[in-house]
Amino acid sequence: MKLETDKKEVIKKPSKPKSKPKTSFGYKNRDTSKLLPVIKQLHFRIDLLDNRTTPEQLEKLLLAENFNNIDYKIYLQCETTQFSYVVKELKSYFHNLKPATIERSGKFITKTGAALRAGNLYKNKIDNPKEKEEIDKTIQQLQ
Repeated sequence: MKLETDKKEVIKKPSKPKSKPKTSFGYKNRDTSKLLPVIKQLHFRIDLLDNRTTPEQLEKLLLAENFNNIDYKIYLQCETTQFSYVVKELKSYFHNLKPATIERSGKFITKTGAALRAGNLYKNKIDNPKEKEEIDKTIQQLQ
């Protein structure tokens, strides 16, 4: 006796249109005048950037409509735990300042010379990095 197996027809659902990856960090405030002084203070207080990068370059990258049009890298001097905390604290002032977007930009270089990966930022997330009070006080000036 021969058994017949039921053949099921596979119906593929139409795939959702993929949204283009964001190419901007999306600063929320129209008034951008407070951002540079905050970056400069962070740089001064926690050695945010190394001498190949200026606070003005970081500001320009964070405010860029398309970071793919920026032709330089941001070289970090601070510890990754500190930068991870800075990103977490600045996040509420941007639509898209997230570890994944930072990695996708390919613009951030750690002090060891490696491209900053989202995993590095998540792995180095701590609630009490060195100079936490300084970072908090500085970032509050954006309010």
